Parts: sequence; C-alpha cells; structure tokens
Amino acid sequence: MSCTTTVHGAGLNTNGCGKLPNEGDYTFSGLATFQDSSYFGCPCKRFFLDGVDQGNGYIFYPDAYVVSTTCVVVVPKYDCINGACTLATIHNTNGLYASLSDCEVACGTGCSGKCVSNADWAQIESLSNQIMNRNCNT
Repeated sequence: MSCTTTVHGAGLNTNGCGKLPNEGDYTFSGLATFQDSSYFGCPCKRFFLDGVDQGNGYIFYPDAYVVSTTCVVVVPKYDCINGACTLATIHNTNGLYASLSDCEVACGTGCSGKCVSNADWAQIESLSNQIMNRNCNT
C-alpha cells in the first residue's frame, strides 16, 4: 500500500514553547500520525511516518493535525524472465501477469508462447556459437 498524508501545523519553538512562523499544510509520502509528547518541557506532537518517529526535526506545535490521507493498494505484477517469475518492479518491466500463479503457469513447461523454453534457448546458444566460429572470409 502506498499512502500520501497532508498535515497542518507549525514547528515548535522550544524557546518559550511558541509556534515557529512556518505554519501551513505539508504533504508527506507515507502514513503520517502524531503522538502527544513534550520537548524541552514544552507540550508538542511528535511526528511519525509509517510508524517511525521522524526525530527532532519534526516536532510540531500541539494544535497540529492530519488534514487528509490517501492510500492506494499496489497490486504486484510479474514477468517471466529467463524462465523465472520476477516482480515487475525489480527490472522495471511491464508486468504481463497479474498474479504469481498466472506467471508460473505461463513460465513453466511449454511457456504458452510467452517465454523461451530451455530447449529453445539451448538451440539459440548453439546457433550463435556456430555463427561466431564461422570464418566469413571464405
């Protein structure tokens, strides 16, 4: 799942516990949440992105809030590469198969015309070696 979250708030000025002049909406890639906390004795909200505390650079004034969150489910796609099913994201390929099981059926014995069988690949290699070893000057 891939999420984008917009939050509204300002940074905490730890010198007197006031707001920094950077109040506004900020958009982050990930699922953003806040947790009430304190920083140098000042009440604040710590900022978490995908469950990970983002550290002292992301300390918000206590009135910060999440404006919106949008998440999209990313469905993995697969390709048959050299006789093996591979996630399309690994080599940035098109993802011909919508599921691993569909890919395994097409990529297995027979290949359904969508990949090169081991026997065909061996023949290609053999012919390539013959051409490479041929003397073209005769």
